[in-house]
Amino acid sequence: MASVVEYKGLRAGYHCGYCDSKEGKASCGMWAHSMTVQDYQDLIDRGWRR
Repeated sequence: MASVVEYKGLRAGYHCGYCDSKEGKASCGMWAHSMTVQDYQDLIDRGWRR
């Protein structure tokens, strides 16, 4: 199986679920149509969160 992801781009001013603030926040997102366990673990290890 191969990972298939769609890059969703940069978003600014979003609501942060960690600190509950909108000030100075930006995020990059992606949609995973399919993803291997190893690719998911690699993203988590690099600081990505779901």
